[in-house]
Amino acid sequence: MKILIVGHGEYATGIKSAIKLLTGVSNNIDAINLNEELTHNDYTVMVQEYVANNKDLIIFADMTGGAPFQIASREILLNEASENQFVIGGVSVGCILEVVMNTLVLNVEDELKNIINAAVNNIQNMTSIVCRKDLVSQEI
Repeated sequence: MKILIVGHGEYATGIKSAIKLLTGVSNNIDAINLNEELTHNDYTVMVQEYVANNKDLIIFADMTGGAPFQIASREILLNEASENQFVIGGVSVGCILEVVMNTLVLNVEDELKNIINAAVNNIQNMTSIVCRKDLVSQEI
């Protein structure tokens, strides 16, 4: 199993760094940034080669609908051997962490799609809003 993180600017390498800090895992996790150093064509070729060379693959993209997500999705849909390849867009570090823990650290023997669905469904549980105004108004 390979995990690829894609995104704008330095998002991908930043998320990879955070995952390594939290888990100690960096093997089988790669990152490709779409930044000012790459054209869309160069980026497409890099993602295309990665998809072609990794049969079991999860790609996390920073934003659903953004160029990295679109390019990764297109390459997986065009890849005839992509039965166990997925693209997930717009997820948090917590979601990526859950997938990494279940696939690369714990080697959970569940179907990959079930692991991904569980992590995505848990995003809402990982979200919180904190505002001092709310705390102050509760004290009255």
